[in-house]
Amino acid sequence: MKDRAKEIAKNAAVIFAVAISYYIFYRVTSIGLKCPLYELTGLLCPGCGITRMFTSLLSFDIAGAFYYNAAVLILLPFWCVLIVSHYAEYIKTGARALKRWHKAILIASIIIMVAYGILRNVSDLGLSPSHF
Repeated sequence: MKDRAKEIAKNAAVIFAVAISYYIFYRVTSIGLKCPLYELTGLLCPGCGITRMFTSLLSFDIAGAFYYNAAVLILLPFWCVLIVSHYAEYIKTGARALKRWHKAILIASIIIMVAYGILRNVSDLGLSPSHF
């Protein structure tokens, strides 16, 4: 159990360090990752705006975060619960299989993200930031 907890903590520390480094780089240079779909087609993928969304969140600008990527902002708490629950179970039992409700959240997330990706490109609902 301790080995599994150490493994999760080490992986989380690496992800956190990469995320913080990217955030600092973005704040200093204003250079973010480019979306290949947007670069090739001009269409916004469901993930477009995530860097700006997280930057807004870290500045406590919830409205700005919602503007840049509403779907990810809304789904983020569900994903956090799923991740914490899954890894807590893994640490406790060693089981890697997803539970039924984990799968349900993931399937619902995929459906929501696909719908969001379509809607932000074909409608005038204000789902696509104008300055991309």
